[in-house]
Amino acid sequence: MPAAQWKPGSHAATVFERMLQFRAEHRKKFADFMAAYVASHGNVNNPRLARMHAQILKWFVFTERDYENMPGYMKVFSGTGPYRRLISKPGYSYVAGTVFLPCKAAHLNPKFETAFAYLGGWGVGKAGKAVDAGFQRSDAYDNYALFISAQDFRQISKFPRFECGHAVDFRFYAASDRELRLWAKGVTTNGRVEVVEARLEHSPKYGWPADGGGTNEGIVLKRMTTIGQDNAEAHLPPGVSWDTSGTYFGHYANERQPRIRWSNLVIGRVDAKGNPVDVRPWDVARTDLSPHEGMLNYPDPRRIWFTCTACSDESNAINLSAH
Repeated sequence: MPAAQWKPGSHAATVFERMLQFRAEHRKKFADFMAAYVASHGNVNNPRLARMHAQILKWFVFTERDYENMPGYMKVFSGTGPYRRLISKPGYSYVAGTVFLPCKAAHLNPKFETAFAYLGGWGVGKAGKAVDAGFQRSDAYDNYALFISAQDFRQISKFPRFECGHAVDFRFYAASDRELRLWAKGVTTNGRVEVVEARLEHSPKYGWPADGGGTNEGIVLKRMTTIGQDNAEAHLPPGVSWDTSGTYFGHYANERQPRIRWSNLVIGRVDAKGNPVDVRPWDVARTDLSPHEGMLNYPDPRRIWFTCTACSDESNAINLSAH
């Protein structure tokens, strides 16, 4: 998945966020850990990794159970790159708006990096199921495929793709207690305005109810601009860090103006007939700003550019320059 699967506030999410923070703040120590982890092939009982047992518990504030579950964290960790993330307060099941997807506003290493602009969230409960739904950029063609990537399901990708350089209207919502939908309308690679839609059918036990699941442990929605990195440390040359490699997404070279533009964002719920209700602007009143800064703008605000926080209109970009 493009980003971490654990719901904010859960134990697993807290552990994962500490690992991300440690990676950004203690590069040499994290590099030592990664070298031991790779050499041990993820076996936590391997002597080389076991020799670092006490250090790992201290560095990541692990429990013994966390240490045993480390391969699960690392599986997600290896695909996590820089991101701009905003999350809603619990209890919403509908988000709609417009996103502008720019042309030639990326410089990536296609061997291990992919750019995304997407919605999604986590289902009901502290360990709610994670879903990503939005637009995946093709580095070869500079256009965007609509997708749904949901925990426990294979990714759904729909065609035609959307052309860059145009705004795309979208709706992501729980159409019922058994189905998630991503609807989008924009200029496609067919050269005309078309609707593209993806649907994911699931059991009611999956935990994505149309009514949002309540304001305590209900559905939490998110919106993301991110560069997914597939094990960046293994691909970069010695001395080059994953967050100073010079790659970027959402701006042009030698410019600081963010070009990924989210606008007219609203969130709400869905009634028994499948219609959106209680729809309001996605503003500060409906945004959860309790996660610390590094979990909204990872690795840090110097590399994540944005024009506004908790606004229904926002532009953002990612810049992994060495400066």
